[in-house]
Amino acid sequence: MRITIVALLVSASACGGNDGPTHWSKQPLQTVNDTFGGAAYTIQLPKGMRKSSVESAYNVEYAYHANVGDEDYVFAPNVSVGKTDKKHTLAEALKGESSVKAPTDVLFQEETATGFVYAIQNDAKPDKQDYLIRGETFLGDGALTCSARLYPMNKKGTAKEHIPLVAKMCTSLKPK
Repeated sequence: MRITIVALLVSASACGGNDGPTHWSKQPLQTVNDTFGGAAYTIQLPKGMRKSSVESAYNVEYAYHANVGDEDYVFAPNVSVGKTDKKHTLAEALKGESSVKAPTDVLFQEETATGFVYAIQNDAKPDKQDYLIRGETFLGDGALTCSARLYPMNKKGTAKEHIPLVAKMCTSLKPK
């Protein structure tokens, strides 16, 4: 019995106790300056988001990192910044989404003079709280793109209510 209790205490402390790591939505936003495809940009991301060390020809990826016990763990949201040679309208972007069959399939959308952002259910995980947020910030005839994936930080967590916060990250994407 004593061994079981000690093991449970060690296990709980290694997992950060009941509270777990600080949720990314509670972190202050910080301006990140970076470049992709020859385009310099800024984007507002929560403190704790780090750029991936893996180089990609398609985008720059950022993910939320937090310590659990003595180990670094990666959590959603994952935010990627890319570039396209042709800008799209919100309607064109939604038309290209195979999972959007009805207007109710779009969980969030916002259009401005300089771009758009929208959110949909991740059709690869239809029964989970797993969402895709996509947007464009116009840059001449092309655009900087923002793609994010959002899901709960833990098994008992929720994510849908955080879609507007991730959309805000995408709309903060600005060319320099």
